[in-house]
Amino acid sequence: MGIEVRDARADDDAALARIDVLTWTSAGSPAPPPAPGTPFFSDRTRTDDVLVAEVDGAVAGYVALGDTLPIPAHRHVREIRGLAVDPGLGRRGVGRALVLAAVDRAARAGAVKVSLRVLGPNTGARRLYARCGFGIEGVLRGEFRIDGVLVDDVLMATFPGGEPPRPAARSAAPAGQRPEPSSWERADRLDETRRRLRTLEALAAALRRPADVAAAVTAAPDRPTAAAALQELLGVAADEAHAVLQMQWGRLTGDTLPRIEEDVRELRADLRDLGDDR
Repeated sequence: MGIEVRDARADDDAALARIDVLTWTSAGSPAPPPAPGTPFFSDRTRTDDVLVAEVDGAVAGYVALGDTLPIPAHRHVREIRGLAVDPGLGRRGVGRALVLAAVDRAARAGAVKVSLRVLGPNTGARRLYARCGFGIEGVLRGEFRIDGVLVDDVLMATFPGGEPPRPAARSAAPAGQRPEPSSWERADRLDETRRRLRTLEALAAALRRPADVAAAVTAAPDRPTAAAALQELLGVAADEAHAVLQMQWGRLTGDTLPRIEEDVRELRADLRDLGDDR
């Protein structure tokens, strides 16, 4: 299987619109689902701003780039505005290939920074971006209300040519060592890591009891009642219960639980490194 990333063409419209419909979920986008027949390309999404991935000649996904602020002082920043992979071709490295290609294209066009926004509960996408070199710059708490729940908007970015120098007020770290984070950076990282850990622990707990989770959700007359039932069943908070409800059970594989458990171990190690002895 070969992955090829190329420039988008006008005749990709139908294939990319189909992928948008197939991949839309409230866990991945705060916007409403695209209406049937909606064209993919528009004044906002032009062919020049889109890269397409092909697997053995078939369109497998896309990544869209754009500008965030139309002012001269912000021309050095590009934003990833969309990323989607055909569900039938997932877990083959297509998403990673697209993200890396987008960063490379932005850098070759003169961009110093590539940014993006991703929903807090979308741990799969956040993990992908982190593996492609993106770091968390901030969290807009409760930025969206989705399915009756307040959801954070996570801001991430990468600097293809290396991060800009720190302010002079901060002391330089010895050669070969990373500079110590400031107190607010450490607090933000602690908070974000704890929240990710709580979410993944809830997902792992649900995967260990799939029959009980299915029974609780099936018996509930509505989503809020189902979330409350999961809170009691799994011993988790409301946000984590809703994250469990948003799981796409049909796409889970036999290695999903082991991968989540490995992520939990890594997050616990990160917390210890940050001075949290949980």
